[in-house]
Amino acid sequence: MELLINWMFGSIPRYYKLRIIFENLAENGFLLRPLHVIFSTRRKWTPKHGNLLEYLIKHGHPIYILIDNKPKKRTEFRQKAEIMMTCVANDIPTRNVFFVRGKDIRKDDILITYISDLMDGTDHGLTKINCYKVLDMNHFYARIPQLRQLPLFDCLISESDIFSDSKLLTSIRYYKNHNYEICIKPYSYEERFVKKKKFAHRKNKAVATGTYEILKDRRYAFFIKTYQTDCLHPMRRSIYLHKNEWEEYIDSKITCFPDDDLQEIENGKGKIYTWLQKKKNEYRQQHLTQNKYLSFSMVDLYNDYKMAVVPEEITGMPAIGFVEAMACGCAFIGVKDRGVYEKLGMEAGRDYIGYDGTDEDLIKKISYYQNHGEELEKVAQNGYRFALEHFNRETVAMNFYKEIRMFAKKRLKAEREV
Repeated sequence: MELLINWMFGSIPRYYKLRIIFENLAENGFLLRPLHVIFSTRRKWTPKHGNLLEYLIKHGHPIYILIDNKPKKRTEFRQKAEIMMTCVANDIPTRNVFFVRGKDIRKDDILITYISDLMDGTDHGLTKINCYKVLDMNHFYARIPQLRQLPLFDCLISESDIFSDSKLLTSIRYYKNHNYEICIKPYSYEERFVKKKKFAHRKNKAVATGTYEILKDRRYAFFIKTYQTDCLHPMRRSIYLHKNEWEEYIDSKITCFPDDDLQEIENGKGKIYTWLQKKKNEYRQQHLTQNKYLSFSMVDLYNDYKMAVVPEEITGMPAIGFVEAMACGCAFIGVKDRGVYEKLGMEAGRDYIGYDGTDEDLIKKISYYQNHGEELEKVAQNGYRFALEHFNRETVAMNFYKEIRMFAKKRLKAEREV
């Protein structure tokens, strides 16, 4: 009955202060598995920020979803139907799901939008909503023109400090002077990433994982101008190109995105998938499956090596692999000069192996630790303990939930005192 009332009339009239409201939840691949993923051939899909939903559900918090703020004109009934189908497919209790219309959003609400939702360059009606607005930049913030939408928000979230770690925003005077709250939200590892093999039984070299991407679209003109390159992951490309030359130090599993194994999903099985494939249906998109990159167990791979390197974006954005590798007992190798990992509480030489970002220093550091096994194992152990304590899904989600609410309370208090 409660679900039926909510379906018909919108949010049930309960009063929760600082409600967390999600925009475009049903299509957000960072929070859950969207329908177009479920009905595609890409079976392996990790919602990198799904721990937030897990935390809210576990602790009995309602899941509020904005339903009438979509870029594409869909009826309210259809929006609700798609959301409910997605929630059921992702094991989200529908009794915890409540719909919110834009006109019902209160000043003390917290609206979370992901930057991937802004790829069409429109504001989705956000200018008409008066609440504490949060933009999760995740690892797409290097893409333009989404950065034009930043003035609409009060808080920016990313896996790194997007202002001190990236030239993209510091080169734009307006963003540099804007009074944003900045929240650094680290990745968290899934429970399957565990240490299974003793350190002494592992290969005494590093494994390199990840994909490198070339940004050729005109949307990336500002990125290319700023960094004087069209490669988002230059160190990954370097390892990819030197695979044979560096095999004494690194076993490379890095691929190019898109590579020869990526393919468009044009044919599917089943009536539902056929419906999703219909012309003009917004779910019909070029959905790429990284068959080569997903052809092996990442957990088993990390457990085979003493060291792991998952090179960052040129913007300073780390990869989720650094957390996963540490959780599997690898000594992680990362760039130290920008302080990306230090801001998370890690220390180079203690919790991870730091290098200066050059080819020469990467090989130098790997060679050193190959010949100093006791030091290497100590770094790996420290990193493993750090990951278990700070990067588990519950802790990351809890810290983010508390921090975002603290920011919103602070802003509300300041507005009342004016």
